[in-house]
Amino acid sequence: MSYRIAHVRFTKYGRTYPVNCYRRDLKTGDVVVVGMAQEGIIKVAELDSVEFLNWNCANSILGKRSEFQRGADGCQEIVRGVPKGDTLETFVDLFDKLKGMGWLPFKPTSKVWKVVFSKSLPSISGIIAFRKNGIDFQSFDGPVIPGISGRHITISIVGGVLFSRNWYYKSGIDLFDFTVSFANALERREPNLVPYYKGIGQKPPKPFNFEVERDELADLRNALNGGTGEPVYLCDDVWI
Repeated sequence: MSYRIAHVRFTKYGRTYPVNCYRRDLKTGDVVVVGMAQEGIIKVAELDSVEFLNWNCANSILGKRSEFQRGADGCQEIVRGVPKGDTLETFVDLFDKLKGMGWLPFKPTSKVWKVVFSKSLPSISGIIAFRKNGIDFQSFDGPVIPGISGRHITISIVGGVLFSRNWYYKSGIDLFDFTVSFANALERREPNLVPYYKGIGQKPPKPFNFEVERDELADLRNALNGGTGEPVYLCDDVWI
């Protein structure tokens, strides 16, 4: 599953294909190398665009073509032209950033969330809760965070508490940056949290069930050919 999805072309005028993208420094026109999981090969492609979609694509960008170099052992390796630095490209980067800011990880009692980070300050406290498809924010007046027991936390979103649900899909802005911005906002003497409780992104649509489509076509074909298994001509050079 990749938050950033790159659309690449394997031929100059060919159609674009979505692939996982775990970097944020790539831009339109970059020549990249894509690892093709099923074929077990790599292919060169041109990057057309990058979107925040959180899809689980079969193939992934390994790096720019210019970054591939032959090592001392004769094997190809990727040497990034620009050091990664402090950029937030992966969940590990984001988790490490939050830990460095004093946020503590907890295990949620609900399966809705995968991991929850919390931080208590004298006048305010907050949680950042990671779901499969997004990141949720919640804050409380005072240093006490309800629902914590040992290293576990129970999140409640009823009773008028400040809570926002943010989605990876079509977020429009980088939700990793937005999350760090929320964490920083809590540190201010008079934090303005209004921008963080509007909710960004969209609930992703249900994935299309290709297996259902194939079954329906098979049923239609069998009904038209009497179950012989032979293809059936519909019209305008369309066969099923």
